[in-house]
Order: sequence, then C-alpha cells, then structure tokens
Amino acid sequence: MSDFDQQNPSRRTFMKQVIYLTSVVAAGAATLGSTAARAATISKADAHYQDAPKDGNACSQCYYFDNGTCKRGVVDPISPNGYCDYFSPKS
Repeated sequence: MSDFDQQNPSRRTFMKQVIYLTSVVAAGAATLGSTAARAATISKADAHYQDAPKDGNACSQCYYFDNGTCKRGVVDPISPNGYCDYFSPKS
C-alpha cells in the first residue's frame, strides 16, 4: 500500500469509521440517558408523599405537577389531591 493510500482512506473505509463512531456515541448516550433517568426519580417515601392535601395544598396546585406526573421526579402515579415535600405553588 502506498503512502497516498494510507493518508487518504477510501470512501468505504471512511463511511465504516463514521458508522462505527456514530453507533458508539449512540450507545453511550443511551447508557447515560437511562442512568440519568434512574437518578432523577425520587421515591414517594423520600418525598414524604401522601394521598391527601396538606394545609389546603395539593399536587394539582403545584408547579411541578403535570397531567398526573411530577416533573420533579417523584415516582408515578401521583394523585392530583396528593402532597409531598417538593410542593411549590403555581405562580
């Protein structure tokens, strides 16, 4: 193989390298994403979640409540009438 061939790989070799690197990056991103998702969840016990309002405050009035899900990361299902330590009133 000449010096020219080593310095200028073929299009096929280049495409193989691009596909390989893309798959490595995608696999790494998927691993990080699932790890981040697990780290972002908060157990109901840790949040001191209860199924009843506290002092007139309920999840449905909370900034973090969105259609049955807690954007703060408290594990679903969340009741609109529930309450936890992360309550923050909607503005």
